[in-house]
Amino acid sequence: MNPKNASLEMKSNEDIASDRLPVDEGADFFFSDKINKDEDITQNRSPSKPELRAATAILVFIIYLAGQVVTSIVVTLFAIIKYIVSGGNPNNKDALQGMISGIMPEIVFASALAGAIAFAAGSYIVRKSLKDNSPFGAAWAAGKPKVLLNSILLGVSAALIYFILSIISIQVFSFPPDQKGGLLAQMALQSGVAQFVWITFTLFIAPLVEELLFRGILLGGLNRSFGVWWGIALSNLLFIGLHYSEAIYFWPAFIGIALLSAIATRQRLTQKAIGPAVAVHFGYNLSIAGAALIAKMTGGVI
Repeated sequence: MNPKNASLEMKSNEDIASDRLPVDEGADFFFSDKINKDEDITQNRSPSKPELRAATAILVFIIYLAGQVVTSIVVTLFAIIKYIVSGGNPNNKDALQGMISGIMPEIVFASALAGAIAFAAGSYIVRKSLKDNSPFGAAWAAGKPKVLLNSILLGVSAALIYFILSIISIQVFSFPPDQKGGLLAQMALQSGVAQFVWITFTLFIAPLVEELLFRGILLGGLNRSFGVWWGIALSNLLFIGLHYSEAIYFWPAFIGIALLSAIATRQRLTQKAIGPAVAVHFGYNLSIAGAALIAKMTGGVI
């Protein structure tokens, strides 16, 4: 081979290597095996602006929240109008609040369903990235059955750790004995429609929709724009923030939610599929639901 040609070829290879994005070697301890540097990390660079990035991921998130909020407002206003038309006194605040509290399960179910539909519609924005199983895609894939089973057990284990920490916290710190908890916690201890809606939301809607969003679209988009570690941190913070209205009544719940989020994120990235993350969430919520039913039967609290 001509020495000049050989030199040009070596230079070309060096240029190609220099075009690749730097790999965060510090992330290795978070993953059970290294991310393929040639196939996964280099996908973060594209000649055109990538479809799934922080901006589009946040947009899908906003669409999801908007679907819930708008539906809650519409259903509540419709109920108030019906209350007034049927002869109710709008100036009687106690009666009005009682009416709204009575239909709260319906409001929660309608908003959760609307949020899921809005999210499904919003995900069309990043449809080309949904099956991308790299850290920069949504990885909408089921995963292996054995991995799914192990992930459910990981979720149950996370819930057990949370239960132990909760028992210790109750012994060490003082919590108001008459504290009712958040809306969902109250629904869990009720009967009839309220409890049915809570179980449906907790076991079937939340694990699927929240994981497809947080460990799928948001994680992939944030990873692409800010790097893997920032993507992990920001997506987990958003997930914890979504549960603020419930966890604020019992602060150890933040620890349980953070643990769930961390394990689900690890499963999503190491298994390159969203299914294991959904399974972790399902296992965790299944344990919470079981504890709630036991608390209801024994007259205790969650």
